[in-house]
Amino acid sequence: MTILEWVIMIGIAATIILIIFMFYFILQFLLKKRKLKKLPQRLPKNKKKRMRFLRAQKKFQQQKKASLRKVIILFFATLIFGSGTAYGMFYQSTNLSSDDADLVARSFSLVREVQEQLLSAENQEEEEDAINRNIRYLSTSLASYGSKVANSLNTVDGQTVLNRYYASLGELGLNLTRQSADFYGNPELVAQYASDIERVITLEDAAFDYFQVNKDALETEMSGGNE
Repeated sequence: MTILEWVIMIGIAATIILIIFMFYFILQFLLKKRKLKKLPQRLPKNKKKRMRFLRAQKKFQQQKKASLRKVIILFFATLIFGSGTAYGMFYQSTNLSSDDADLVARSFSLVREVQEQLLSAENQEEEEDAINRNIRYLSTSLASYGSKVANSLNTVDGQTVLNRYYASLGELGLNLTRQSADFYGNPELVAQYASDIERVITLEDAAFDYFQVNKDALETEMSGGNE
């Protein structure tokens, strides 16, 4: 469980507790107000009774004010905790989880590496065994995305966009695996898979746009890692 998820859970629990205490003190305020109304409207003539009446009146008024003060404090505390928790839940639902962020960053690199290896295979730039081995490794990594699902705390639309992207990566990986040894010196097959990769990138763009992923940063990181 991430730190944000812990914060949200604590925030929800704190908000519920604050609401319970707020209603408790609202009830106390109403009870003290009712007791004040039940007191005689006129002061008793007897001195002792008058003193008891004044003490009771003062006590109920103080308790009523204290309950009202606590209600106001709890109301603003509930508002602060509730707003913070709601924002945390909204942020979590519209942003990638740490696991999804890692998967997306890795997939971005894998797709570009596959493109490079297919181009090398088409142009026969390296030894056939080395290229086939690289394509096989990359395709296996892509195929693993077929079993991935987006974080369930994302919005429904966010999950749909991301799951489509994961599924397309997994399908591309499986297809590449079946023909990993057929690309060397085969421009027709490479061209066929180039169009498949473009479809994957279209879904990638949709996911990146939805979650506002910084593609430039990923490209910079990838180029830096290749140096």
